[in-house]
Formats: sequence, structure tokens, C-alpha cells
Amino acid sequence: MIYFILSFIIIFIDWSVQFFIRKEMTKYLNNTQILTLLHFSYQIIFFLFILYLLIVKNNQVMDFSNNLENVSFILYFSIAIMVIFMIWSSYSFFNLLKQLDVNYIIPIFRGGSTVLVAFIGYYLYNEKLTYRRFGAILLIVFGIYIMNYNNSNFKKLEEMNNKLYNNQIKNKIIL
Repeated sequence: MIYFILSFIIIFIDWSVQFFIRKEMTKYLNNTQILTLLHFSYQIIFFLFILYLLIVKNNQVMDFSNNLENVSFILYFSIAIMVIFMIWSSYSFFNLLKQLDVNYIIPIFRGGSTVLVAFIGYYLYNEKLTYRRFGAILLIVFGIYIMNYNNSNFKKLEEMNNKLYNNQIKNKIIL
């Protein structure tokens, strides 16, 4: 039980603090530089973890190798698509993070992904979606809307959208 509680605490801390660190990074680095730094740092730490597994738990490495043979082509293809979306979403996230507050965009992402996960789980993976759970999700989305209604970040987002729209109109006229 303590392991599960500790797991939740670690995830809460990670999913809360990292976004402020990433926002700070946008002051000094562009999107590509941030992605490179994050992935390079991740790879170094992951490499050390793999070395640990090779030395201490060699059977896990051998199991991994054997299990790869059982993975379907569709799953490999899905992983490739997922990686493309991860890179694209990281770029999009850093663009938003440069302009908006963390405590504005993260609840929107969490609420939106909660809705999407519920529907994907229900329609594609036959997971339960009870009326109670559906109602709770609606309350979360409504709460996020109330929290951000008349927020200065909402106005910034509208301005960003208008700039993007106006640039697209200008580009069409030039072309």
C-alpha cells in the first residue's frame, strides 16, 4: 500500500513541478534546444539504468529481447505515430508555455485529456464509463471553464489565435 501511495506522490510532484521548470527553460532556449536538452538528459539517466539492469538484473534485459519478437507490426507502427505526436505536442506545448501561465494551460490539458481518455477507453477498449464517472468528468470540465473564465490568459490566447488567423489570411493573399 505504501508503494502505491509513494507512486502517486512521485507522479503528483513530477506532473506539477516539471511544467514550471519547462516554462523557465523557454526563457533561455528555443523549442528544439529544449527538446534536445530534455531528451539528452533523459538518455544519460536511462543509459545508467540500463547498465544497472545489465549488471544486477540481467534476466530483465534478456526477457525484453525475447518479448520484442512477439510485438506486432501494428504496435510498432502505433509507437512510431505516438513518437511523432509526442514531438509535435512538445513543440506546441512550448509555444503555449512561452505565452501563457502554467496554472492556466495545465488544467485545460488535464481536463481535455481526461475526457479524451474516457471516450477512447469506452469506445476502443471497452472500459466502463458509468453515468457517475461521466458526470464527474463533466464537473471537472465545467470547473476548469469556471476557473479560467475571464482570465487574462484567455484573452492572450484569443490574441494569439487572431494573429495566427491574420497571418494565414496575409499568406493566402501573397500566394
